[in-house]
Amino acid sequence: MIALSQDSRAFIDMFAGEIQPVIQTDQNTGEQYRAGYQIVLFGFNISFPVEFYKNEEEAMAMFVDLLANLKKGEEFYDFRSRETAVFKKR
Repeated sequence: MIALSQDSRAFIDMFAGEIQPVIQTDQNTGEQYRAGYQIVLFGFNISFPVEFYKNEEEAMAMFVDLLANLKKGEEFYDFRSRETAVFKKR
């Protein structure tokens, strides 16, 4: 499946993916905190984050939709148009 990022700047011929927490460090205190979640897709000899979400529920909703489309045999997944459909259902 070819997946196109929300900003339409990145695409990947993917075969797997996962949700990863985004950990950042506060410049003043040096403390680490969770800034959000990213969907990381894996292709042949490459992996990269394609989308960022502030909370785990949004990331999971998109990831489940991505997997459902992959299971149906869809060959193309556009995060921008799918986000509109997924979050409109909520």
